[in-house]
Amino acid sequence: MKKFTALLVSVLMACTVCVGCGDSDSSSKSEKSNSSSAAAVKKSAAVFDVNSDTHLAQQYTDKIKEGNFSLAATSDYTGDEPMVLELCGDDLHVKMSFLGISMNVYVKDGTGYMIDEDSKEYATQDASDYTAEQVTSQSMGLDDSYTFVSSETADGFICETYEMSMVWETGSDVVVETEDDDSNKQTIKYYFDENTGMLKKIETVAFGYTSTSEIVSLDFDISEIKLPDDFDSYTEISADEFAEKMSAGLDTEGLGDTFGVETEDAE
Repeated sequence: MKKFTALLVSVLMACTVCVGCGDSDSSSKSEKSNSSSAAAVKKSAAVFDVNSDTHLAQQYTDKIKEGNFSLAATSDYTGDEPMVLELCGDDLHVKMSFLGISMNVYVKDGTGYMIDEDSKEYATQDASDYTAEQVTSQSMGLDDSYTFVSSETADGFICETYEMSMVWETGSDVVVETEDDDSNKQTIKYYFDENTGMLKKIETVAFGYTSTSEIVSLDFDISEIKLPDDFDSYTEISADEFAEKMSAGLDTEGLGDTFGVETEDAE
């Protein structure tokens, strides 16, 4: 079945929204979330070599692509708890709150688990179409579209800046590149502790909006992805029932507030 893979991609895209899109107030809001939830997540164990000839953001990207990491980050949209994204080989765990929905998704041994910890219910689906690359592509790393701009040290941080030009497809055979228009460029800045090389935050600027993701924890020594300790006591329901529960909890008003769009009640 491909339904679970579609759901998983949707959750991963939501992760990208939570850690990569927002407004200029993201930094202050995420700092509040960070202070309230950091105790629940172990301290970051990932450091990078500040003396290496390889840029720090590239070191981070290379480690992510190895497929063994645990990343927790906060932003405007993650609420009181950080978004958690974990990958160990082909096993996965994504946990986050978004628009009133608590998303808790696992992939273990080719089976997808959608879990509601509040009601102690879960649903399973075949996850054979899922690939680990779908996860690593949503982890705020670099790709070939980004160009290195500069590296500066200030206020205890090493800040590396990268830039990419937006490309617009206007038809099947027409592509418009806007390399000379700064308004159509996306900038991403990585902030590392200048002494330890720890990744502290990632800032994205696109279409005039700035968002900041605070890194709560980052670890590259993950031995196993585990289901909740009391999972044996959970009740299994159908995937359709689970989807209905998620839809019922969707905060459509929050959707409008978050993305600046108008929502209307169904007639």
